Amino acid sequence: SNYYEEFMRRCRLDHTVLTRLMELDVEQSQSNEVWYTLMSDGEDIIDCLKTILSAKKSSLHVVAAKVLNGISRCVAYQEWKFLHDPVVLPQTRIEDGAIAIEKFYEKHDTILTAKCIHSWEAYVLHELEQFADIVKKRLDNTRSCCDVLPEDSIHGYPILEVIEVMKYLFRVPGPLDDDPSVPYFSGNVGDYYNHTNSLIRDCLVRKTGIPITLAVIYAAIVRRVCGVQMDIIGLPGHIVVGVPPNGGDDTSRVFVDPFHEGRILNLADCQAIVERYNMTYTDDMVRPISNERVWERMVRNLIHSHSMQALADDNDNNGRYGSESSTQHEWKIAIPLRFLLSDYAPRITNFRELVAAPGWCPQFF
Repeated sequence: SNYYEEFMRRCRLDHTVLTRLMELDVEQSQSNEVWYTLMSDGEDIIDCLKTILSAKKSSLHVVAAKVLNGISRCVAYQEWKFLHDPVVLPQTRIEDGAIAIEKFYEKHDTILTAKCIHSWEAYVLHELEQFADIVKKRLDNTRSCCDVLPEDSIHGYPILEVIEVMKYLFRVPGPLDDDPSVPYFSGNVGDYYNHTNSLIRDCLVRKTGIPITLAVIYAAIVRRVCGVQMDIIGLPGHIVVGVPPNGGDDTSRVFVDPFHEGRILNLADCQAIVERYNMTYTDDMVRPISNERVWERMVRNLIHSHSMQALADDNDNNGRYGSESSTQHEWKIAIPLRFLLSDYAPRITNFRELVAAPGWCPQFF
């Protein structure tokens, strides 16, 4: 049967892993055939690598960890490319690319404790559903059984009511807060350039981030609550979300600033944000930006944060930047991150070139 054939193939593959780990030259980048075959086998040998890493420590642990980290990153890269396929891209959700970026950071220690590679995705999706349920319950508690729902309300919750209640999640709780146990999101003003502010899972864990990540989370929650896909608006120097215009003009449009307590804005407020950067407002500044542009902007933010970390390392020579949490990953991950950008050169034409490139060869893991 197909199942038996697949089982035997995996068994034969597993028998080769230990030998290849012993043969692997972790200092070789170009023409490293052993590294290439391990990366090519990818998810098929993850269970075997986990078994090796779970056993009594040996000289192969460091090598096996490098291989598992490399496979994790390659799988994340392949998912990133899949999301950008012209057929797939129109069907993507705003959180999909953010999750793919987060997977880029998953390392062997996390994979060892999880049932599968890239378990963070399940956590992110679960948290978004949980927050959507909180908003729905609060909406239900604020309306009477006699309320008439508008015809354009997809899931029974008008969008203007939803964004008003969303302030409950994106807020700074006060002493009279009716339910201080409910988590809330706020902009990370004090540690703005910490790279974890650009990672969706980290923002869901810490409930703080920079404007673009909070905008992605905000839009993902709203869509789950009422079915409306909020626009991501890339103002100069800031990101807000906008209610789709529904055929009207921008003058009556409603916007939200998730970074500043979910504050509801109008067009004049957006114009004022632009003017604070000494720029002249133009109508195209409130046009929505595509999912792929949002994701690339998140990648550029990460590269910038890691570059700042590298400069700090040079200055103080202690390998740290900002708070302790910001040092969770080494700054050199900025090098392979550049391969996620559509305008990055040189272009990679095949998988063999990728695993030999800077940031992907064994020395970087």
